[in-house]
Amino acid sequence: MFEHLKSGQLVEDADRRVALVNPAFCEMFEIPATPEQLVGSDCAAAAEGVKSLFIDPGAFLASTLRAVHTREPIHAERLALLDGRVLERDYTAAWADGVFAGHIWTYRDVTATHHALYENARLRSFYEQVLGSMPAQVAVFDTECRFLYVNHASIADPEVRAWAIGRTNEDYCVYRGVPVAIGEARSATIRAVIESGKADYFEETFERHGERRVIERSVAPIFDTEGRVVQAIGFGRDFTVMRRAQEALAESEERLRLALQGANLGTWDLDLRTDELSLSARSLELFGYATGDIAPTLEAWSALLHPEDAPSTLAT
Repeated sequence: MFEHLKSGQLVEDADRRVALVNPAFCEMFEIPATPEQLVGSDCAAAAEGVKSLFIDPGAFLASTLRAVHTREPIHAERLALLDGRVLERDYTAAWADGVFAGHIWTYRDVTATHHALYENARLRSFYEQVLGSMPAQVAVFDTECRFLYVNHASIADPEVRAWAIGRTNEDYCVYRGVPVAIGEARSATIRAVIESGKADYFEETFERHGERRVIERSVAPIFDTEGRVVQAIGFGRDFTVMRRAQEALAESEERLRLALQGANLGTWDLDLRTDELSLSARSLELFGYATGDIAPTLEAWSALLHPEDAPSTLAT
């Protein structure tokens, strides 16, 4: 079993001589001798011989000497090699009936895992930078509706962002002094998205610091490789300024309508891209028509003009 272990195994006696070593260890350190030939050789000299394989040979030797002198265990120590490999090693002192007997080293090649973790960390950092720089509010929730991630646009204060992780929308509403009902509604939408696997959209209106705010929100499910919803991502956009502009425009249009109505004037609108013509009820009345009598096109209206008036009217 020892010979066929994929991890490199080295057992040193109390004098730091090789007592037992397996083929995986020899292969890992590019040692041309067989395990049997290594038995009894000086481990300190061997460490000196292989140190050039490591990116930081000094750190490798220092850690090794510290372990054998202090006999303190080592667990999952990462060692980078010049050829791109990454080894992980464990150390423990060997005892027999309470008497120190030697040192046991285990080496594992974790290159693939190390690179995968590094790539995942790099991608996570990249995506967090992207999400963090977005002007839209972005938050990620677990299946219990707790925050997993919140970007800067959602919560500007970094301490509050850190505080929010693991908490719910209700908790955050209490913290901000916003009605808890708003947080409850958000969580209800998130739960519905997680259960149905379908995205949803809603709009929030609330008062903050005496000012009415309008937030446009959407929540979408995040699936794992087996198609199960494991998280939900929410997007929010502050719609307050646009809503104010829409309301101001609607109010202005209503005032204009009332003014035209009071002046007994008819109006019309022409879309120059589509030649679609819209006549007000008063305009139709002045022309002697009812709603629906004239097709909403410039061509239909032009056909009704007197031939003598058509050139000057259409030119205008």
